[in-house]
Amino acid sequence: MSPLRILPAVLLALISISTLPAADDDAASLPAEVQQRVDAIRQVAAQHKDEENAFRAKQTEAQLKLQDLQQQRLKSLRGVEEARKGLTAAEANLKKEQEAATKAEEAKQAADKAASDAASTLTAAQKKAAETKVALESATQAAASARAAAEPKPEAEGDDKAEEKPQPTEQQIAELKAAAKAA
Repeated sequence: MSPLRILPAVLLALISISTLPAADDDAASLPAEVQQRVDAIRQVAAQHKDEENAFRAKQTEAQLKLQDLQQQRLKSLRGVEEARKGLTAAEANLKKEQEAATKAEEAKQAADKAASDAASTLTAAQKKAAETKVALESATQAAASARAAAEPKPEAEGDDKAEEKPQPTEQQIAELKAAAKAA
């Protein structure tokens, strides 16, 4: 039975009891029927008091459970907030790592291009050195030829006339100078 349904009856009983004389007064002076009614009302009031105490105990227990659930909810909300902060930090770290990886890739590409450019420069320098070597060898041969042409030849024995020595032409001299400068 719900305490709210009994409440009007209990209030009526309490009002009736308050108008009756106390139990330790002359109980014998009351008629037996009235005494039975008083005892019944007291018994109903005692039952109501017990039910009210049980109801309050259940209400207190329910409030404690509610408080416990609210605390658990707050802890859960804090946990969710901490998880969000952790996720945000992880996203920021991931972004930094991606930026660092991008920069590293760009640096690698720049290094590869510099190595390629250096290889091209080296190839061009080797080609120029080979050309210079060929020009130097040509100049050396031209100089040897010019010296050989400039040296006097021994006269042949029975020949009364001395042979004329060929002189290098201006063109040969210009070629020799150009080859020497290139070397």
